[in-house]
Amino acid sequence: MQVADHVHRRGIGTGLVRLAARQALAGGAHTLSVYTARANAPMLGLLRRLGPASTSHAGSHTEMRLSLSDVTSHSSPTPDEDFQCPQPHRSARARP
Repeated sequence: MQVADHVHRRGIGTGLVRLAARQALAGGAHTLSVYTARANAPMLGLLRRLGPASTSHAGSHTEMRLSLSDVTSHSSPTPDEDFQCPQPHRSARARP
């Protein structure tokens, strides 16, 4: 998963992870496993906020495992998941 830098901190990543977790749980999965760079502080912080996780390190990477039921326990979006994306810039000229 990747969220463009200019729209970070708007809950998009959290919402995407929770959506994927709900789909996986409905499909019979039980665990969310994420393998990312240890320097990826935004992703690691997002995962820590979603619930208790087991964490292991391998060199410059971290693997975190979370129970899907913990990730999906918040059924309604939190305030940081309101998905307010910027509106596209419109030209002042009217098009025919």
